[in-house]
Amino acid sequence: MHPSGRRSLWFSLGFFFLASSSAILGYYKIFTGFAEWDDEGTLMMCVRQLLTGGTLYENIHTGYGPVYYYFNWFVRTLTFTPVTHDVTRLTSLVVWTICAIACAWIVWRVGRSLAVALVTHVLAFRMLAFFVNEPGHPQELCILLVIALAASGLALPSDRLRPLAILSAGVLPAALLLVKINIGIFAIAAVTIAIVCHLPRHPLVTIARYLTAAGAIALPFLLMRTHFDDPTEIAYAVAAAAGAAAIFAVAGNSEPLISFRECALAVAAFVCTAALVLGVLLLHGATPPVILSSLVLQHVQLSVKQANWYLSLGLSPLWIVWALAGLAAAIFAARNRERNIFPVAAIVGAIVGALGLLLGALGTFQLVGMMTPFCWMLMLRSQDDRPRMAYARTLLASVVTLQTLYAYPIAGSQGPFTCVLLIVAAGILLADGLRALAPRFRESGFAKALAAAAVACALLAYPAQTWRARKVYAAQVPLNLPGASRIHVDQAEAETFQWLTRELKRNCDTFAGYPGLPSFYFWTGLPMPGPAKAPPGPLNADAWTLLLTPDQQRPIVNEFARHPNACVVYHPSGLLFWDKGVIDERSLPLAAFIQDNFKTVSVMGDYQFQVRKDRVWTAPTPR
Repeated sequence: MHPSGRRSLWFSLGFFFLASSSAILGYYKIFTGFAEWDDEGTLMMCVRQLLTGGTLYENIHTGYGPVYYYFNWFVRTLTFTPVTHDVTRLTSLVVWTICAIACAWIVWRVGRSLAVALVTHVLAFRMLAFFVNEPGHPQELCILLVIALAASGLALPSDRLRPLAILSAGVLPAALLLVKINIGIFAIAAVTIAIVCHLPRHPLVTIARYLTAAGAIALPFLLMRTHFDDPTEIAYAVAAAAGAAAIFAVAGNSEPLISFRECALAVAAFVCTAALVLGVLLLHGATPPVILSSLVLQHVQLSVKQANWYLSLGLSPLWIVWALAGLAAAIFAARNRERNIFPVAAIVGAIVGALGLLLGALGTFQLVGMMTPFCWMLMLRSQDDRPRMAYARTLLASVVTLQTLYAYPIAGSQGPFTCVLLIVAAGILLADGLRALAPRFRESGFAKALAAAAVACALLAYPAQTWRARKVYAAQVPLNLPGASRIHVDQAEAETFQWLTRELKRNCDTFAGYPGLPSFYFWTGLPMPGPAKAPPGPLNADAWTLLLTPDQQRPIVNEFARHPNACVVYHPSGLLFWDKGVIDERSLPLAAFIQDNFKTVSVMGDYQFQVRKDRVWTAPTPR
């Protein structure tokens, strides 16, 4: 068998094993536990409202873009599956598995090292475990699209696939913009960098490069200026800005691989994709002012102006020195590009990549500080790389660098999101370095033994983790609620949720969670309070104390007040999770209405079951 065919066979076998074994591990993990903030139920409810005839942003209150909802509509329609917790989590598992395989494939395709690709799969799959806490979240679609965008440049060297690479440069950023606007902006900036760096020489192109460079370098500081009283945030901004500046330093004399016609085609693809999606949205009855408020103004108010909702990535200020060293190394490499510096630079990159993979294995966000200033090293290619691979490497470097900004201002699940592609970058740098080593060393017994050990560890990692995950899953009990039979949780939590479901079905004609707990609408079959056909729509949000303005809450209060058998599920720790205790709840009409008109009649764990104060309650005494 030809060596290339043998490599492809081993690749196929190894990746089939990884896909199947990681999916089994993912099954046990994604069906273990239930997050008390209930983003899962919120997003499921929005999808169900759309599928039952609701209009996004008019009577379906949400801050996420229409592409996410149309994607869910497509999947549910294509698979003939309902919106339930079990189905939503299985869909998340499929996306999780695809994303991990795609990460490993990029490393294999660019770095050409099966051993490093397998290790990358293990670490990327582990980092993608943020799917577990928020199944069905738009971040799942976003990370899939971001990985696809990072990989799309690999199609450019093929004459047959070249149009796909150009169209992807327009379609994917538009789709991301219409899922989560901040990720979309970073994607647009990354694609712009890659394209302007590879356009033909022209005075206008030179001006565009300078303007793009200035914007990319300034973006982290403009974005994070509100929190520059935090030294960790300054380190974060410097790392991202240094990474962007380094890319432009190295790309100064890049090959002109993209024609002006292809650039225009990418722009047209972006415009047409955005116009098509927004056109469908308008045809469904959404109005431009409401769309603008839901997708832009609401996020500016919550994430930029409101200091309450902020969680630092926690980068050490020492990373500032490392970031400046990365930028200095990039400038040195750019000034000595006429020399054959790839072998030496690749060895340095391999060290950085190995350290990056180590930090990825430890699961620490310090990976952002380590890798971001050195992603420019992805743009260095050996002489055996095809020349047209330069665009793919530039696009990969720019996407990886700029997507790290997504962890601001809330480094919750956004933190591991940004680390996924950094692990890919670390894997490629390590693979490049290994390829740059002398052939004699690469063929030595020591190198082969090391590669075999890495492959063995990667292949054995999943069975070992699956055994542990299955034990945890089996040690817990089924939630045993409608549409959630596969989910296992702690026994006390299962008893609490089952008790609340029984009480709500037995005693209420509607209810409100304080804060929102939309999953209970699925489990009880009760309707949501609020206007069904007018803004803001029924109460589908978990964090309504943050997301709904007083004016939006008043119509919900008016409808809720009409139900004599209305109930409330009060969850004090959940409320503190969302507002950190700094919101004046009396200023919120729905919160004030609940406090003034409802009483606690029963308690289990941290959940209180409340009914109207004027209602005679003959149930067992509270405990």
